Amino acid sequence: MNLSQIWKALEQDVTEVHDFGLAKRRILPKSRLDFFLGILTPDGTKLFEFEAGLPFPSVEIELTRGFVTIIEDTKITLKLTHESYLDFFTSLIDDISSYTNQATSKEQAMHMFLSRLQQWQLFLRRCSPNGLGEEAQRGLFGELYFIRSYLPLEKIEAWQGPRLLPHDFQLPGFAVEVKAVSTKLHQKLKINSEKQLDDRAAGTLYIYHLSIQPGKSAGESLTDLIDALRDRFTGHALQSQFEELLFLSGYSDNHRAHYEKIKYTIRNESVYLVREGFPRITELDLLQGIGDVSYTIATASCTPFAVPISDLKLRFSEDSSWKA
Repeated sequence: MNLSQIWKALEQDVTEVHDFGLAKRRILPKSRLDFFLGILTPDGTKLFEFEAGLPFPSVEIELTRGFVTIIEDTKITLKLTHESYLDFFTSLIDDISSYTNQATSKEQAMHMFLSRLQQWQLFLRRCSPNGLGEEAQRGLFGELYFIRSYLPLEKIEAWQGPRLLPHDFQLPGFAVEVKAVSTKLHQKLKINSEKQLDDRAAGTLYIYHLSIQPGKSAGESLTDLIDALRDRFTGHALQSQFEELLFLSGYSDNHRAHYEKIKYTIRNESVYLVREGFPRITELDLLQGIGDVSYTIATASCTPFAVPISDLKLRFSEDSSWKA
């Protein structure tokens, strides 16, 4: 019986409960670990329980769209708060329980459960029940295009964008910020924080500007690009790491049909070197108490800072540990 069938069975169970209570059923019946789906009556709230058998460590619980997390001694409960998230919630339960079920001890199971839950929380920061919006799709396409074009597969851990770090790619001695801009829009680079173009910790900082034309027929969709990269990672030791980063980016195969509607044609690639005089705002420019700054830069003002793409390629070959 799959999880969707268990939900239906529980819905039938609660019709027979006429008081306050909880109808629940164990999932993964062959597992040594105790996972349950449940429905509270009379409000019909759906939940997922993991009874670890040991007290959970004290951890900070992040507020998450779609569900709340409650830890009570040896039990952790995830309660669905919006029915629009039910498909995601079910996928989350399937993924976390299957992942945690690989544990060889109760203590390891607790840590694996919490670790996987944190990854889902990052995922849901980026993604709505309907998938990534057009801007987020375009941004992910740009980062993946950069990976396919320039990043050696064995250095996929340099992709830091999915982990919500300041720069999309952090390499030894330099970093790259990727900006994919639609040619339907006035050519501006959107900067999301005062840290994004701060090169003090990054070393040399480059902006990779990808100008793309969205359409419905010509070009390559986000899913086309993902499939191409998956083919390259098939059998590679870092295949699972690529999939994890893709997941943290907010991508789910559940939305493939949605992402296949838009195709992108590459119009131009540019690389800018962020150095003295580059139009930007950093923490050093802000008065005390000001933060979370976002702004745009006209690409025309970046032209004096353009460098050949070959300069960026050279940086990959300067350190032997970064050669493909």
